[in-house]
Amino acid sequence: MDSKNSHQDKYGAIVQLVMHAENISWNRFNNFLVAATVFVIAWATIYSTGPDSCPARFIQAFICLLGFLGGIAWAFLGWRSRDYLDMYFELGKKVEREDDESEIKLFQRPTDIQATHFRYSSSRFLLTVVPIVFAALYLAMFVVTWLKSGARCCF
Repeated sequence: MDSKNSHQDKYGAIVQLVMHAENISWNRFNNFLVAATVFVIAWATIYSTGPDSCPARFIQAFICLLGFLGGIAWAFLGWRSRDYLDMYFELGKKVEREDDESEIKLFQRPTDIQATHFRYSSSRFLLTVVPIVFAALYLAMFVVTWLKSGARCCF
């Protein structure tokens, strides 16, 4: 196998890794949003049903705990996913630098679209901050659950 085919094989594999890592990170985020939505709706349904009961408050508190821990875990998973993607981009840049004949340079990002210019809409920011915001929401929901019970309950 000659050097040119070796570069093409490496480049193709890295492109596939980037696409795979991107899909995994956003699919994971979408799954988080669905789970978070289900937890919030479940909590709100119990909250709005009327008379308090100890089991209902316990279930609400448990939902809040699961949501909080899930938000923190998803933030770390989102950060890790972006670390993998950054690593694959660096590998792609390295292969592009080694292959001077290629006209296509997918990994040599123009400076005008780099993540530093749009920090608050970058993938890394969204995949880590949104789950943390949900974790904070679950803490607030726990406080509401606690206050609604008048700080008297079985937990």
